[in-house]
Amino acid sequence: MPTTHPGPAAPERSLFVADDPAMVADWCRDHAMPGAILVAPSASARRLALRRVVDARGVTLGLAIASRGRLLALLEARAGLTTPRLLPPALERLLVDEAARAARVPLFDDHDIDTPAGAVAAVARLIDTLRRNGITPAQYAAAGGDRTAADAYHAFESRRTALGFEDHAGRVARLVAHGVPSVPLVLQDPTFPDRAAYELYRAAIDAAPSCRIGIAELTPPGAPSPVVARLETLGFSPDRARADATRPAMRAIGGVGMHDEVELVARHMLALLRSRAEVRGDDAGARRALRPDDLLGVAPTARYLQLLGETCVRVGVPVASPRRLEVLDVPLVRALLETFRLLADEAEDTPERGLALLATPYVGLPLREHDQFARALTCRARGAVREWRRYAVSTGRAAFQRFAEAVPVLAARLQSERRPRELAGVLTALALEHGFLSAGRRAHLAAGEDETVRIDQQGWDALVAAMEELNDALRAMQIERLPAGRWLAELVELLAGATVRVDAKPMNGVHLTVAGGGLPSAAHVFAVGWREGLVPRRVREEPLLPDRVKRALNEMGAMFPLAADRAAHDHERRERVVRAARETLTISWPAIDDDGESMLPSVYLDELGVTERTTRGIGDITWPLDLAASRAERVTRAIVLARHRPAASLGDELHAVRATLATLTDDERRAYDGVRHANASISLPPEIRAELASLAATTSASQAKMIAHCLYEHFGTRRLGLAPLTAPRIDPRFLGTVAHRVLRDVGRAGFDPAALPAHLAAQWDAELTTTFGAGADDGHDAGARFEREMLLEQLAALVRMEQERVCDSAGRPAFFELAFGLDDDGRDPASRTEGCVVTLPAGAAIAESTLRGSIDRVDTLVHDGVTYGVAIDYKLGKGDRYLAELKELADFQLPIYCRALRLFDIEPVGAYYLGIFDGERHGVVRADFADAFLLRECKTVTALSPEDFASFMHEREETLVAELARVSRGELEVRPRKDDCGYCDLRPVCRIGTFGVGGQSADA
Repeated sequence: MPTTHPGPAAPERSLFVADDPAMVADWCRDHAMPGAILVAPSASARRLALRRVVDARGVTLGLAIASRGRLLALLEARAGLTTPRLLPPALERLLVDEAARAARVPLFDDHDIDTPAGAVAAVARLIDTLRRNGITPAQYAAAGGDRTAADAYHAFESRRTALGFEDHAGRVARLVAHGVPSVPLVLQDPTFPDRAAYELYRAAIDAAPSCRIGIAELTPPGAPSPVVARLETLGFSPDRARADATRPAMRAIGGVGMHDEVELVARHMLALLRSRAEVRGDDAGARRALRPDDLLGVAPTARYLQLLGETCVRVGVPVASPRRLEVLDVPLVRALLETFRLLADEAEDTPERGLALLATPYVGLPLREHDQFARALTCRARGAVREWRRYAVSTGRAAFQRFAEAVPVLAARLQSERRPRELAGVLTALALEHGFLSAGRRAHLAAGEDETVRIDQQGWDALVAAMEELNDALRAMQIERLPAGRWLAELVELLAGATVRVDAKPMNGVHLTVAGGGLPSAAHVFAVGWREGLVPRRVREEPLLPDRVKRALNEMGAMFPLAADRAAHDHERRERVVRAARETLTISWPAIDDDGESMLPSVYLDELGVTERTTRGIGDITWPLDLAASRAERVTRAIVLARHRPAASLGDELHAVRATLATLTDDERRAYDGVRHANASISLPPEIRAELASLAATTSASQAKMIAHCLYEHFGTRRLGLAPLTAPRIDPRFLGTVAHRVLRDVGRAGFDPAALPAHLAAQWDAELTTTFGAGADDGHDAGARFEREMLLEQLAALVRMEQERVCDSAGRPAFFELAFGLDDDGRDPASRTEGCVVTLPAGAAIAESTLRGSIDRVDTLVHDGVTYGVAIDYKLGKGDRYLAELKELADFQLPIYCRALRLFDIEPVGAYYLGIFDGERHGVVRADFADAFLLRECKTVTALSPEDFASFMHEREETLVAELARVSRGELEVRPRKDDCGYCDLRPVCRIGTFGVGGQSADA
């Protein structure tokens, strides 16, 4: 009989489909055999697979556990193929920019030097997805795609091919043509996002001696899984299984905006860990203490994930996933790039940015020297990097002096077009030759910040690698020279998205991941970011690849997902999150937006039947005691509730408040009892309290924000009209009002001393009537008579001095009480009702602000047809403290007056305060007009060159504009100037002293 030989064995193929991702993961792990490749959809899935294999079998020879993205490289290695030259990101960006500009793609502007990163990413994404789906430029254009984008696609591919670089689609085609190695496969939740991925999987499945695929089918009822349908065409017969229908206990919590939402979730995690960790006694066996890895945090995006990780670490929740920091946020990298930017563009080198750079430890100044140097620069209205050289010797730091001296040389190396290596050499010189790297290392080590040292080193390594990649890309593009600004922009775009690891991975911690395939199961799951409204968000179509073009291309064999597929995709992601929770599922959403408006929760909460929903209030400034992350937070919350809430409203927190107050330390008790207040007290009568309550019942959001961030004196006196409850009396305010009016009237009469008594009597009687009422008589008041006589003597001395000065001076008093933006009685006839309008910078809540006021006196002279003037402001006491505040950028009265003079066609050349009691002048004047207006040398008035005078006033005007912009945005510091509450009349009713400012220390 003839001998028969059996044919080759048929490949083993099995497809397991279940509605529970955990069942699918277990099935795939159980079928992982020696020599196979297990492809898992996430890092957590791969970690669990490795743990299952090790625990069950110990050693499994030849088993490879890979991600979807690593499958191609793994098959190439098994087939003996070397990894081809791949297109570096920097070169890809340059090629896309060149091709898109040449093709005049609408997303690009021919006149825009800086290419928008989003435009480059859109074209690069289009080219990549078309290549992965096997679509040529001609096919794309024929399907209705943008013809300019098709031209850019063609040009890009021509350059890439000519340069000899490969892409993903080409790698797949090369591997398929060579032959995919025969390897057993286990695929957990595979996806076919494009034609190239499908061809790779199909070739691998055809070549595999065995292929086992597990898929979690979580599509909406009646909607078959497209992945299962495609696998059925490859000969797979699905074996379906269903899990028992169980649902975890679900609740929803809402926060005030995205950041508060994430903070709320992190605190609920901490509270859960603490509550289970405190289980003792007989219940300890029934309810074991939770481990952090019993918790899982699920985020919808990478941004949410990063924010959740940072917040968990801050409040004290251990995190299993190592935190990562963007390279551009690494302190050393940020300082180096900012220094390069300031050196390259003199217009960017402002005092504000220079002082901000000076505050970093990388320039080599210790804290004490930095503070002294920064103060000296600020007082001189300096601070730009190019100005450091003039004052660097005062620091006594040789390294910093060398750097300051080298600034002009470094700046010259960045002017005009330069070779890329020259530009990279400047960054390298800053880091190494001028010690940015070593100075930062010394400062951080001295401060005990070892983590920052490690992050800086990683950031520097990433920066060096990026510079080398960028310069190689420019060389490939044959770009020999380019401006420093463009080189820096390309470098920043290359670093965008790159990250460094902040800390090491802990042994045990809460797992955090982005929603999608491969979610691990956990006892308690917290899912953030469920922020859709009544209906899910509508997917925006891609500008260069709309759905109509995708449909036409899909008919040609492409595999583009359409917008209609989004509903099924969202449903699957939601179900994966729900199925991952074994006991509880906590869902969060931003219940209130940044404007205080309520936001609807996701429509999915209704579909899931979530009825337990709680939200935080926008006015609640402390965390509930069970969510407090530290004792300081618990004490603060307990004090606020005990002081400002009725006991009946505390509910479950009443017992915790009492327990916390019973354990206060001596210092905490002092704060609670109010003995750390500023040394004054006042008791308001019921009528005033009732009036204040009615005022507090209606307030705008901006006013509420001002109160929360303080500036209590301004808000209380200017907005609410609060004032100390004292009897009317002759005080400095009374005397100042009378003195100003008398000097106005006497000045208009030519400073005649003989007219002084009559003017003083008239103004004194008028102010007495205003202060004490009609019929007031001070004739029997010895104190009032004394004050009047003293004021008469002081005014008489000042009037005689001013009369002599006016007679000899070239500048003559021309205006008294010259008002702008005001229309009151007694103002100079030349006054104007319109004020000074200043334009606020971008980012302010309003476009402009109007300044109003009244100049006590203006002296003028006319020269060559131009009227020059000096603004004079009378002060009852000495004017030196006002000048000191003016120099410290804390007083803006004189700069405003100088600006206002131009409304009257007067060129300002000086401004000073004139003390009524001492007759001294304190201010600034242009040196070329000092003799004309001052007559003799005046040491208390600083003479400045015209350029320095203009710079002096401009600096203070710019500071004023910046302050107005901050106030418009509600950026008010909860701290008085110099931490001094002594000047404030409202200190008795302000509780700011309770927590430090204006109060007493614990040792007092």
